[in-house]
Amino acid sequence: MITVEMLGGLGNQMFRYAAGRSLAEKVGTGLVLDLSHFAGYKLRNFELDIFRIKAEIRQSSGILAKIGTITSKLKSAQKKYREKHFHFDADFFDLPDGTYLRGDFQSEKYFFPVKDLIRRNFTFAGELNNDSKKYLALIRNAKLPVSIHFRITDYLKSEQKDQYHYVLPGEYYRQSIFLLSRRLLKPVYFIFSDDLNYVKMNYDLPVNAVFIDREVKTESWEDMRLMSLCRHHIIANSTFSWWAAWLNSYTKKVIISPLRWFDNNPSDTGDLIPETWVKI
Repeated sequence: MITVEMLGGLGNQMFRYAAGRSLAEKVGTGLVLDLSHFAGYKLRNFELDIFRIKAEIRQSSGILAKIGTITSKLKSAQKKYREKHFHFDADFFDLPDGTYLRGDFQSEKYFFPVKDLIRRNFTFAGELNNDSKKYLALIRNAKLPVSIHFRITDYLKSEQKDQYHYVLPGEYYRQSIFLLSRRLLKPVYFIFSDDLNYVKMNYDLPVNAVFIDREVKTESWEDMRLMSLCRHHIIANSTFSWWAAWLNSYTKKVIISPLRWFDNNPSDTGDLIPETWVKI
């Protein structure tokens, strides 16, 4: 079995699952998702249950605490692989059955050999709420829907700044919109953000922009699904909109991504953005 340590938000969890599933397929074995670290992680919860994934779930909480202790001992007997660096590690596919994976694995190269399987696994299983269905109709009725994602709230917090995350400047979005306006005839922009008020106050956006302004509390995956149904994308420096753009099945899609993913971080992010995407 290949075991993956699960942490982070939805986008990060998807990268970890995709790498683990890819390696499991390579060595011909099953996949285990270790959720034990969510027990003391208040910022995020396991979210992949909204997809049609196939994996054994291992967790320790409440009545399963004793089993969790046994699980920890089993992990110590496994071959542990900790991601060496941020960019793709070509030695990854030489790892044997029984490996315990720790890392973010944020590159399509980790799962490119099974990309069609990953697309099937990341089929949304849940039903959109009525609020989302309203925006779904607008997206489907638009001839050239373009999603624009702004990641704001947690990137403004000091603890996130210390981890090299930063809010993208207006110039990035201005250049991205200008580029698409040269390529597309009358696109309709759909604005997704965790802080729409901040976006409205700090960015200049097209007059025909449609803000995905929620009237009711909505699960994050619904925004990802709506984004993925747009034809083209301007993503943020966020794995959330990275995956929304990647899941888009339109073969002629244009995806614009920030060239500088982190702020003051020496990590090599060259393998994070697929070669066919436009970097600004």
